[in-house]
Amino acid sequence: MIAALVGLASCLARLADSHWAWEAMDQVTYLSIIAILIGLLATSAIAAVRGSAAGRVYLLAWSVPVALGIARAVWALGLVENNSIMVAMSPLILMAVEALMSAFAVSWRVGQLRTERDAARAIEADLRHVADTDRLTGLCNRRAFIERALTPRSRTRDRLIIIDIDLFKLVNDRYGHQAGDDVLAAVGQVIARTAPPGALVGRMGGEEFALLVAAEPVDMLPENLCRAVETTTTLDGLSVTISVGVADGHIIDEASFRLAYYAADQALYRSKHGGRNRVSHAPHLLAA
Repeated sequence: MIAALVGLASCLARLADSHWAWEAMDQVTYLSIIAILIGLLATSAIAAVRGSAAGRVYLLAWSVPVALGIARAVWALGLVENNSIMVAMSPLILMAVEALMSAFAVSWRVGQLRTERDAARAIEADLRHVADTDRLTGLCNRRAFIERALTPRSRTRDRLIIIDIDLFKLVNDRYGHQAGDDVLAAVGQVIARTAPPGALVGRMGGEEFALLVAAEPVDMLPENLCRAVETTTTLDGLSVTISVGVADGHIIDEASFRLAYYAADQALYRSKHGGRNRVSHAPHLLAA
């Protein structure tokens, strides 16, 4: 900064009166330029030694142009013979080096932007996964389940299965909430393992889970879920049963999802009041 101020002052003095000490002012200007260029290299070198990536890139890209600029200023001071071809051609060399370094800098920056973009996409995917996942079971949460259920599909008929753990409140009251969490996690794992490939599985809240699969004419998936949960025990030796409600229909929008969910929920209600640990199907008219 001092060198820049001195050089600026010499230029202003030279402009104010070109007949006053012009040669001395020109020498001060050239010396200031040399000091500034050396200061740039020294500052970037110190930064590079301290771990600055920008300092290393600056040294790589501008060491040669800055060195030629210093040589040019030294030549202007008369410290190098006037017929020096290297110094005389320094502007052309400078232009070539700057063009090369600019191309390198652009390609490096493009690569850096690509890396930053990929990192940002990875972070976005991780955040999206966290936002869409139920922390306890690792399944889709209610919002993500409904959002994905409304995604257009090629099949013409869907099957919505609503699952509720029987007497879950008694588990919490008798064994504590940690035991209840273990039961939820175990049931979620069983449902995920039993579900067919491509099924949408989620925890809708509390002790309620849901599956969305393609409707098959003969499908024992709901009954298989009941048997799989019934034969599963937690680390504490607890076992539970589930009640299931099933509704078939073509889910294409929020209204059709609400209708299918209502029909499956009513079927689940009948399973609960029919003795639990069983499957009930909604009338096709309600699920249409």
